[in-house]
Amino acid sequence: MSASDREPRTIEESRAAAARRLNRLQENQRPRDLRQPRADGTQQRERLTLDDIMAQGREPVPAPQVMQKRAVLVPEVDAPVPPQAVRPPLPRIETPTRRALPSPPRVSRDAARPEVPYVARRGISGADVVRAEMLDEYYRDYPGQAIVERVQLNPLLLLPLCALCVVVIWMFLSPVQTIVGTQAGSSGAVVQSPEAPAVLLEAPPGENTVLGASSLTSAQIDAILQSYGSPAAGTGQAWIDAGQRYGIDAAYAVAFFIHESTAGTAEGWAGWKPDGSSTHNVGNIICAGYPTCFNRFRDYADWETGIADWYKLIAVEYVEGRGAHTVEQIIPIYAPSFENNVPMYVQTVNNLVYTWRQRPPG
Repeated sequence: MSASDREPRTIEESRAAAARRLNRLQENQRPRDLRQPRADGTQQRERLTLDDIMAQGREPVPAPQVMQKRAVLVPEVDAPVPPQAVRPPLPRIETPTRRALPSPPRVSRDAARPEVPYVARRGISGADVVRAEMLDEYYRDYPGQAIVERVQLNPLLLLPLCALCVVVIWMFLSPVQTIVGTQAGSSGAVVQSPEAPAVLLEAPPGENTVLGASSLTSAQIDAILQSYGSPAAGTGQAWIDAGQRYGIDAAYAVAFFIHESTAGTAEGWAGWKPDGSSTHNVGNIICAGYPTCFNRFRDYADWETGIADWYKLIAVEYVEGRGAHTVEQIIPIYAPSFENNVPMYVQTVNNLVYTWRQRPPG
């Protein structure tokens, strides 16, 4: 191998070799007569071109072979590539990564949304839920306790109950008020007495007023009471005197006494005491703040006091206070329908008075 064909070792030699190859290529492209002899004095081998081959009538060598020969005739001399230092791989630094939170499940719009519990919407803790369940079980076992706790939380719920209790107590403690009418057909009467002022009252048609002079004498009243075997027999004059004082017919007072307790002889009369005595309460008047009472009724020291108190009650509370002066107006208040038969009460009183006037006793 010539010095020109050996492998170059420096950059200058590589450049020289490249220049020589370029010269050889240029020489191969020159015409035959223009070729120059080699530097060593030898004749360069004749090379045929494609035109020469065609002129001699020879078959041309296929292009790939020609190109292959040319490639052989013109070897490539590549400049040596200096070896590059292999860099060591960079160390891998693992950076801490944040823990990814699980993504919520994707719910389609068509799918029904799950109902959020009430406790979750209000932010109630699990302990509150457990306590609520325990309270539900407790209230199922003791239903009344739930009402008590609700009243403790809201005391205003007691107001209707308190109002109802006040009404009931007032009805029981209010004094009994009753009036007996005068003779049938009377149109009115004038009440004038030292105890009550003069008041002119007109009785509605078909009703009987209790105001007026007495239809009975004291002897007739004693005869009526004796016929019933009443313990109040012999008090006829007390009925007349109290009637004149308050302007009320004594016949109606006696009729009330007979209807209320059969003139003090009824076995179930509330005026009887365990020792055999009585309250002398001719009209079963409720205690209502009276100084002495027995059970829920007034207790008087004698018959005269009890008779006088009945007249005072009718004159002051019914006639003067409410303007009620007929039997039909007084009895629905004096003896309400929830504990008495009002029509029968009215009829009994009117019939007794009418009978005594038609056929005076004694």
